[in-house]
Amino acid sequence: MGIVTLSDPSGQYEAILFQEGLNQYRDLLEKGASVLVTLQANVEGEDVRARITLVEKLDEAAARIQKGLRITLHDKAPLPALSEKLKGRAEGEVTLILHLDAPGQEVEIKLPGRYPINPQTSNAIKTIPGVAEVELV
Repeated sequence: MGIVTLSDPSGQYEAILFQEGLNQYRDLLEKGASVLVTLQANVEGEDVRARITLVEKLDEAAARIQKGLRITLHDKAPLPALSEKLKGRAEGEVTLILHLDAPGQEVEIKLPGRYPINPQTSNAIKTIPGVAEVELV
């Protein structure tokens, strides 16, 4: 059995991990690793006892959970580069938000078909000149 200290911007927490889980997740539980942890919690008096039941790499969990991308453009110039970045295994939907010349006006276009949805694709799209914003949704 082990006690694992977890932290996020809100603070630090401790959780118990039994031997089977320790053997299974040891490689993922390194200092500074970004992981998604599933816990089972019990209240004992005023204390909360947390037990780790699952550990996953955060990027893998995000890719599994994400359903689409919402991409905001200021003009149509980035469309050819965007088309290149959206080639690959089809995982989710993509919606483009195109700001029009008139202030406060925009058009939302849901692209037909399915596209690769993962943090790597999202980051690659963010580097395209003319892309204002990329959101995983």
